[in-house]
Amino acid sequence: MKAQMFKDLVGITALIATLGLAATADASPSPKMPVYRAEVIIDVCDEKGAGTDDAIAVSLNTKNFTWLNYGPDDFERDSTFRYDLSLDRIERMRNIKRIHVYAGGNDGVKLCRIALNVNGRRIYTQTYPDGQWLDGNDGRPGVLKISGREIKRGAIYQRYRQPTPPSYLSRGEIESRIESVVGDTIENIASLKWGRGRSANGRTWVEAERKDASTMTIDLDLRWDRGSTLSSSRDPSVDVDFDLVFDCTATGMKVDVRNLELEASVFVGSVDHLLNDPDALQADPRMLHARALALVPFSGGAFAWVPGAVTASVELLEELVPQIEGRVSEAIETMVVGSLGVTCPNVNVHGASVYFTQPPVADAGPNGGGRDIGPDVESNGGGR
Repeated sequence: MKAQMFKDLVGITALIATLGLAATADASPSPKMPVYRAEVIIDVCDEKGAGTDDAIAVSLNTKNFTWLNYGPDDFERDSTFRYDLSLDRIERMRNIKRIHVYAGGNDGVKLCRIALNVNGRRIYTQTYPDGQWLDGNDGRPGVLKISGREIKRGAIYQRYRQPTPPSYLSRGEIESRIESVVGDTIENIASLKWGRGRSANGRTWVEAERKDASTMTIDLDLRWDRGSTLSSSRDPSVDVDFDLVFDCTATGMKVDVRNLELEASVFVGSVDHLLNDPDALQADPRMLHARALALVPFSGGAFAWVPGAVTASVELLEELVPQIEGRVSEAIETMVVGSLGVTCPNVNVHGASVYFTQPPVADAGPNGGGRDIGPDVESNGGGR
C-alpha cells in the first residue's frame, strides 16, 4: 500500500515537473523564432551630470553592433529613448546572445533602466535604482554587460509570446529604421552630423511621404561639421532625398533606393544658397560673404569646404544605400512570410505607411501596386 502510494506520489511529482517544463518552454521564445525587429530602450537618470554627448553603442552578439545616434540630442538627463538596432547577424532568436552597452568616450552617462524589445514586444528589462555609471573613467566600467543567461532568467522572457507579424510598416517605423541606419553610418564619418531637424524642415530629421502606390520619398536632414567653434547654424546643410521603391521579384520582396538627390547649402540672411553650383558661388556676392565665414577654420583653397561637404555626403551614400535596401528588405521578407505566408504580396503605399496583402489567386506574380486598403495607421515607430 505504502509502496503504491510512493509510486503514485513520484508519478504525480514527475507529471508536475513535466508540465512545468512544458509551460516554460511554451512561454519562452523558440530559438528558431524569426527576428524582424529589435529595439533598445535607454533611460538616463534625472541627476546632474547623468547625461552625455558621447556616442553609445549596443551589441547583441560578437558580430552585431549599432551606434545609437538619432537626430535629437541623445542621452540627455532625465530622458527615455527607443532605438532600432541593426539586425546584422540576427536572423533568429538564438542569435541574440547578449546585450552589451558601450560608452564611446569619457563623458560618463548614468543609466536608470535598459530594456529590449524583439518583434515589437518586451523581452528584457532591468532597472537600476541607484543608477549604473558607464564611461570607463574613475574606475567605472566602459561597458555594461548583460549575458544571454541573464536575459533568459527573467520573468519577462519566460512569459514572452511571439506576436503575429504585422502586414504593414507604419510611417513611424520606416522613419525610425532609416534614422537608425543613417545615425549608425554617420557615426563613422566625422564630418557629417544630423542637421537642425525640426527648425529646419518642420518636423523631423527623417521624413517619409507617399509618392505613389509602390513608392515613398525619403528626406534626410544633415549638416557638414566644419569642426570649428563657430555656431553650427553656419555649417553647410546637407539635404539627401531619395525614393524607396517596394517591388516584388521572382525571389520575393525587394526594396530599391532610386532617384538619389544630394544638395549642400548654407543659410545667410534669409536666403538658402546652394553650394553645388560653381556659377552661383561666383555670381552671387552674398555667397562671397558666406564662403568667407565658412573658410575661417580652414587653410586650404578657397572652395575647399564646398567639395568637402559633397565628398563626405557621397561617402555616406555609398555606405547608406545598400544598408537601407538590405535592412528594410530583410525585415519585410520576414514579416510578410510570417503574417501572410507568401513571399510576393501586393504592395500599397497609403498615407506614408506600406501595406502588404495577399495577391489574387489568379495572379500571384509580382505586383507593384495593390488596392487601397484603408487609412494610415500610425504606430510609434521608435525614437521620441
